[in-house]
Amino acid sequence: MKVLEAVEVRKKFHRKEVLHGIDITLEEGEIVGFVGPNGAGKSTFIKSVLGLYHLDGGSIRICDYDVKKDFEKALRNVGCIVENPDMYQNISGWKNLEICALMNGISHPKNLEVLVNLVHLEDAIHHKVKTYSLGMKQRLGLAQALLNHPKLLILDEPTNGLDPLGIKELREILKRINQEYKMTIFISSHILSEIENVCDRVILIQEGKIVESIAVSEIKDKNISLEDEFLTKTLKQDGE
Repeated sequence: MKVLEAVEVRKKFHRKEVLHGIDITLEEGEIVGFVGPNGAGKSTFIKSVLGLYHLDGGSIRICDYDVKKDFEKALRNVGCIVENPDMYQNISGWKNLEICALMNGISHPKNLEVLVNLVHLEDAIHHKVKTYSLGMKQRLGLAQALLNHPKLLILDEPTNGLDPLGIKELREILKRINQEYKMTIFISSHILSEIENVCDRVILIQEGKIVESIAVSEIKDKNISLEDEFLTKTLKQDGE
């Protein structure tokens, strides 16, 4: 099943095209990294998927619903963290989850305790969010993103600002979510080593164009790193 299908996606800002005919397909149960330098178009594409930007060309479908024509039905299948998760600092993590559930039309959430355990916040969930570390806030944001049981989880630079322990914890949680719920996870990042450690497949983007989509196992078979693969492809593209 195609969870996400983007075809010839184009986006302009002030007449300058920043996405040049992007084609991306995500299958059910994949963990896919979206890798490129800052300014390559990662966040622009993600915000286009979420319906935050009007497309200048192409189409995006989520679970076979067109984002433009069936916005609510399409986005019902998505959980996301874009930049820093929004939270009320002076109330507990648990209360934040309850409020987020109500805002998403979930009046009696039954999965809060399961989600809290999943993201390893059981010891702090009833403490005020202002006492949380950055890693704890990121994990609470992840629990919020999972409230609606999405088929597609989108994370935009989720490891920004996290220390090595926080990155390791997040990586393990994402693998567990994928294994237990067969959820498709789409992670944008410029930290190549972290993408390589968690993803099945990597999509490389440079200057608003897809450079390559390649399985991580294929990169490992070449006995090179993802960084080497990315540099080889981007240098080749620049030389064309």
